[in-house]
Amino acid sequence: MSFTTIGIPTYNNAFNLNELMHSISLLGLEDQEFEILIVDNASTDNTIEVIKNLSNDIPNLRFYRNEENIGRIQNWNKVIEQAKGDYLILMNANDRFVEFDVKTWINYLDQNPEMSLVMSDIINVYPLVTYSYPNWKESGVFNFDTYIKESFLNPDILEFYSLGVLHQYIFRLDIIKKYYLKFDDLIPRTTDRLFAAQVITKGNSKFFYTGKAMVKWVFNENRFHFANQQNLKNFDFNALWLNEYKANLAITTLAGISLKDFLKSQAMYARYMYNAYQIKKLVDFVTRKTPSAELEEISALAYYYYIKVQCDVNNIQLTFLDTDFPALKKKIIKPLRRFKLVKKADRSMAKAL
Repeated sequence: MSFTTIGIPTYNNAFNLNELMHSISLLGLEDQEFEILIVDNASTDNTIEVIKNLSNDIPNLRFYRNEENIGRIQNWNKVIEQAKGDYLILMNANDRFVEFDVKTWINYLDQNPEMSLVMSDIINVYPLVTYSYPNWKESGVFNFDTYIKESFLNPDILEFYSLGVLHQYIFRLDIIKKYYLKFDDLIPRTTDRLFAAQVITKGNSKFFYTGKAMVKWVFNENRFHFANQQNLKNFDFNALWLNEYKANLAITTLAGISLKDFLKSQAMYARYMYNAYQIKKLVDFVTRKTPSAELEEISALAYYYYIKVQCDVNNIQLTFLDTDFPALKKKIIKPLRRFKLVKKADRSMAKAL
């Protein structure tokens, strides 16, 4: 019988642990089928006390504590080092599991050794919106190269985050340990998406996607990502956009996408984000709402000019117009029509965008 590790790296999250432990029961696993591994990064709150109390009621709870704080990403790597399962689910203390039949997908991986991992949907909870991601229309087996090329190069999709975040996966731990795969602390915001790409490519380049969500990912001020993506007073180009650039470049390189095509995709993305910001400002003004744009949208023009510099350095000419980008027009024109700021037949507005 296969054994699964639910790995929880944590730091000063004692207030989150009880509720997180309760949510694990929604996965449908028996105690003998998994372990809960908490790796504490030398917390200064009452984490140890909370874990000791939890251990009285949870027989398969295992605890490891670093003697000193080794940093957020190295603590993720410590979970990998300490994990004993055949499969690994990594979970953040801020988040919660939802009802999800993990056993079905463990059995699937047992029966299909050519699959590197199972990727689920994730429920993203932001201050202004909640949605499932990536929420593809069909579940099934995906080939890595095809998937990434569609995500980055198909202008009707525009989904460069299509590999999602850390908590969407059931990993084969033997692939991770065989190839000594680690999270990269030089790109702390985007290292999880690159890590998933490396696991997939080392594991026969095939994975299974299910449209069922396993985790609810809650965006709040307790998250590392808050400072990089939401705090408008704390713009750090390296933390936000260079992390984006480095991870996406590494992923597309693994998929065999040329530097020129990669840079074109990123230029289109940056222009889309900037134009979306301009439209949000207009819609918010019409509806008299508080501005809803995020730091990523507000600062997208800086990324666009960074991409242009990379093109110049590499002697690459990008000869395209935003009007060649169907997804851009569709996403921007829709809210304009809803608020009757542009008529359906008014193509001049679409061209102007």
